[in-house]
Amino acid sequence: MPDLLTLCAMKAFAVGQRAKWKDYADLYFGLKQCTIADISMRAREIFNGEFNPKLLRIQLNTFDDVDYREEVNFMPGFEISMEEIKSTLANLSTQI
Repeated sequence: MPDLLTLCAMKAFAVGQRAKWKDYADLYFGLKQCTIADISMRAREIFNGEFNPKLLRIQLNTFDDVDYREEVNFMPGFEISMEEIKSTLANLSTQI
């Protein structure tokens, strides 16, 4: 099974491919333990030239084209609002 950093890198790549809300929610929790820089570095190792770290930062700050149709099922005690996820991702996306 992949470690957390690898899972986050795969989610970061997925955000660029399909923009599903569940991937953003997963990244929110992953970013509690991993940095965007570390995730980007791992994604570049895995996906080579197909991953763009700059694009990830833009995607974490833009939610207009996100597909919200699939429900996100949070574990009990880990429920969080969509607004909190968006705000946190947007703030993290602008940090160096």
